[in-house]
Parts: sequence; C-alpha cells; structure tokens
Amino acid sequence: MTSPLLDVRGLTKQFGGVKAVNGVDLSLDEGEIVGLIGPNGAGKTTVFNMLSGTLRPTRGEIHLAGREVTGWRAHRVCAAGMTRTFQVVRPFRSLSVTDNVLVGATGGGAAEGQARSIAAETLEFVGLAAQAHRPARELSLIDLKRLEVARALATRPRVLLLDEVFAGLTPRELPLAVELVQAIRRRGISLIVIEHLMQVVMNLSDRVVVLNHGEELAVGTPEEVVENPVVIEAYLGTEYRDAHGL
Repeated sequence: MTSPLLDVRGLTKQFGGVKAVNGVDLSLDEGEIVGLIGPNGAGKTTVFNMLSGTLRPTRGEIHLAGREVTGWRAHRVCAAGMTRTFQVVRPFRSLSVTDNVLVGATGGGAAEGQARSIAAETLEFVGLAAQAHRPARELSLIDLKRLEVARALATRPRVLLLDEVFAGLTPRELPLAVELVQAIRRRGISLIVIEHLMQVVMNLSDRVVVLNHGEELAVGTPEEVVENPVVIEAYLGTEYRDAHGL
C-alpha cells in the first residue's frame, strides 16, 4: 500500500484551557476528495489553519508527501505543495483579477515571466479570462469565489484546502462550482473541502470526516456518514433523518 499524500495524526490546538481541536487523525490519498463537515464551532477551520501554517499545532504531526511539515509557516507549507482558500474571500480589491492571481503565482515561487503565464492559464481554467483586467471589486460573488480558487491554484498545489467555497451561491451557480472542483481533481490535485451543503458533500466526496466539539465523530463514505445515527443526532438533525427516511 502507498502512503497517503497527506497524513495527520493526533492534531490538537489548545487556546488556554480550551481545546478547539483534540487529537484529530486525517488522511488524504492522491486524487481523493475528502469532505470535512460538522456543526459551527466543531474545529474545521482551525484544522485548516494548522494544516496551512496559519496556526501552530499544540500537539500532533502533519506529513505531506512523506515530509513532516508540522508547525511550518504558511509560505513554507505552500512551497511544499499545500494551500488553502478562505471562507470569506480576501482579494486585493483595487488590483486587477490578473494581478490578484499573480500574487498567488509569485507566492508559489514562480519567476515573473512564468507567473504571468501561470496566471493567464489559471484564469482560463476557472472561467475568468474575459475579466482578467477588471478590478476585483467589480466581480460578482461567484466570480470572487473563482478568483479565490484561482489564486490558490496559481501556487501549483498538490493539496488544495477549500473552506466553504460554495457558501452564498445560488442553486443555479452551485453546479458550476461543483464542476470546477471536479475539474481541479482531474488535474491531479487532491482536495479537502469544508462544506455545510450535504448535497455538495454527497456529490463530491470520496470520504467524509465529521468533527464535533473539536474531535472526530465519524469517518466513512458519504452514504455511511449520513446514515450514522450519531452524526444525525449531533449534526444533521432529525429533520434530515425524517426527510430522507433514515
């Protein structure tokens, strides 16, 4: 058996006397999409912050492609091949769409000429090529989400962490966003996706990890997880159970 691309063991983050994340194990294989779900305050974004280098774990280990990256700062984690998006999009609003993506490309280590080529190709891929010269502040929500993904992709990651990239999208926009994530996987990029929309989780994920109160509640296929009584009780709720005849 081959080792996971991302292997996380005992990940813990303590703020004073509060354990926001407590002993979480997580793995991601090449070409896999893992859904990370749970109620608000479950510790999902804190996990992303530790994986991406924004926060230093209190305890635990993070291995990326066989290399320990525990406690590395964000720029080193990015250079090693793992990057993330943010739930609240954070473009440089006065800069053009292209210049925003150039920030990602140069942050990923590309020289200026190569960075411009990467930016142009990435904008074409995410569907923003026609808006390349517009200021980011003029974009719609779905295009801001595309720009957030494009900036991350421009770093040329092997692992992409998506934090609620579908939040706020309309029912008509959701299938377009799902297709973009599937296209990213087809490029050989592995993903962990934080998401509350169970329709999206079911359609995208190979496996699902459920967090509750900072701890791992369940792991399994989407079908296994949504039928798990413990997950229904802690997260999905009785309305979900009744609506789906569980």
